[in-house]
Amino acid sequence: MIAKKRFLKLLPLFLVPSILSCSHFSPKVIETPSFKKWASSSDVPKVIAILPFTNGTEVEGLGKLVRESFYEYFSVRPFHDVEIEETDEIIRMLENAEEKIFHKIPPKKLGEFLRCDALVYGKVTRYKRIYLLIYAQTLIEAEIKIVEAQSGKELWEHTLTKRFHEGGVPTSPFGVIPAAIRTTYSLRESKRNRDIDAFCKKFVSHIPEIQHIKTRRTKGFYNVQVASFKLKEGALHVFSKLDQRGYKPFLREIHSNNEIWHRVMVGPFTSRREALGYKVKLKREFSFLNPIVVRKENSDNISIKSRTVEFCDLQVASFKLEEGALYISSKLSQHGYKPFLTETNNNGELWYRVILGPYASREEAVRYQVKLKKEFIYLNPIVVKSENRPKDDG
Repeated sequence: MIAKKRFLKLLPLFLVPSILSCSHFSPKVIETPSFKKWASSSDVPKVIAILPFTNGTEVEGLGKLVRESFYEYFSVRPFHDVEIEETDEIIRMLENAEEKIFHKIPPKKLGEFLRCDALVYGKVTRYKRIYLLIYAQTLIEAEIKIVEAQSGKELWEHTLTKRFHEGGVPTSPFGVIPAAIRTTYSLRESKRNRDIDAFCKKFVSHIPEIQHIKTRRTKGFYNVQVASFKLKEGALHVFSKLDQRGYKPFLREIHSNNEIWHRVMVGPFTSRREALGYKVKLKREFSFLNPIVVRKENSDNISIKSRTVEFCDLQVASFKLEEGALYISSKLSQHGYKPFLTETNNNGELWYRVILGPYASREEAVRYQVKLKKEFIYLNPIVVKSENRPKDDG
């Protein structure tokens, strides 16, 4: 009888969180009509990169957890997504080169380096846990927006707040202990991760569904187009890299708009699944490439969006005196680099430039630029377009 009286006294306290949990907060949703129009503007799925999420809470690593879960659910949508590891590597490289955080780098520049059409920005704004013995509540809130890389235009934005409850008011004093056990379980890390997973699943469900035109399925073989170049030297450079890794690449010349392009191909494969497997493997081994799967029968006629690899050099230093260029060249050689010198006329004066490369992409050149700045703080290397020189492997 005494236990029952105590229970009745505590009952209002237990009812408070339950009442609070019923209050409704309307989420902020901005779903612009331009998103569906933009995403459906071509038969080829858009490429979207999910940038690191900002963590506005005091829970360490929460932004990373929400981003990874969001990525998993987003990856089943009809888009091509840039792998998180590749995104993070390129962002680190850019932040070092630009000496600023990625939020201050223009979307257009991020899109060029990530080779994507749009960027996903996210921020976890709130994360709260309420624990009152027999009742527990977890609140998660985040803001996510999709921005077109080329124009910087916001295509879609959504703010979602979601609560997860555990426990409740027991019907008798004897139900207090089981309820307390259930609510204690909610404090575990595994339960937190499941809540984040459910939260991100709900978030992705708000992204408008996109229907692409389905092409008729026919039997045939597939190739993986690894890269495409106007300069044959660029194609030969990538060809050599693939050959060294045990692939069996081949080159194909394509005539497009009165221009000749040199494509580096791997295949053929007897199924699209097999070709996709090699595509994923190539992206992991060569982060500067963006391979795509094409049908073998009509690959010569497919109109492919230009995501070609830019052939670049790294100008390490420039001197009026040849001795200065030779000194820097010697220092680079001692660190395992393979520099070469070029002569250039600058306002009637002869200058000697120390060059590294060529590199099969601007991203690869920037990566070496950052590396050189760390190893030689007195140098200021810059990325320049290659002058069509074959790489000296001697």
